[in-house]
Amino acid sequence: MQQKIAKHPMGIVGVLMFGTFIAILNQTLMTTALPHLMVDFKITSNTAQWLTTGFMLVNGIMIPITAFLIQRFSIRSLFFYCYVALYFRNLTLRICSQFQPIADW
Repeated sequence: MQQKIAKHPMGIVGVLMFGTFIAILNQTLMTTALPHLMVDFKITSNTAQWLTTGFMLVNGIMIPITAFLIQRFSIRSLFFYCYVALYFRNLTLRICSQFQPIADW
């Protein structure tokens, strides 16, 4: 089975570089937002640091999973299931009183 070779390899490299820049920017913004998150959610610095650690772990896990899912399922079905998951996440946060500030945000 032959593989297709991209006609514009520099375009692919550009997209990858842009994605890497955005990922690093997200992590930097998350770190600099810690004091504001601590005030808004009334949490300690230890809890805020766990939030940052969880953000980076989920970010690192979801990148390869997303690539797998895009190859396996259509974009339309992924979009639909993501919105369904978001709905149930919001419903769960509404039910749990401990996470009420996050649900209101």
